[in-house]
Amino acid sequence: MKHNISRRLFLQSLVVFLAGKSINVYANEQKVIDKNIIEIRDEIIINSPIKDVFLFMTQLENAHKISDHVEDIEIINNSKGKGGIYSRNLVIHGISNKQIVTVTDIKHNQLYRTDTKLFGIEVRHIYHFTSISENTTKITLVKEAHIKNWIDYTLKAFVKHQMNRPEHDGQHLLVIKSVFDSV
Repeated sequence: MKHNISRRLFLQSLVVFLAGKSINVYANEQKVIDKNIIEIRDEIIINSPIKDVFLFMTQLENAHKISDHVEDIEIINNSKGKGGIYSRNLVIHGISNKQIVTVTDIKHNQLYRTDTKLFGIEVRHIYHFTSISENTTKITLVKEAHIKNWIDYTLKAFVKHQMNRPEHDGQHLLVIKSVFDSV
């Protein structure tokens, strides 16, 4: 079921646009950066070897397991590594957003990057993997939204809300950790 974006979110976006500012969120720390980029960082420790975590994250068949607010996953190109593509339906507060997700960079046991569009705004998820010990892996996730025109500015607050809030993508890494905790 689709709903219109609320007046409050539109007004917040307008205020952000007029102020010409954007913010970074680092574990609840906010910093002003370029007005055309929303960047949010998050980290988590997973009690599994890096090779297992990396393999799980990079298999497109697991796309439905790494986020709890997506539906209708369809693999379009299951190439191993760069160039993999799948479609998904992202649902936020009842608002449905059909997305094409493309793997744009991958480095074995180090980096995994996907690009998509969230309500027309370019969004990147960049996962950095670090082995803490033989059976412990740290994932650092950098989420970036790139604002390119005035229409994007009207949705900026809504996109930031989706990327940051715990009920949406803000718990993204906790969902991934729960997969490994349940094994």
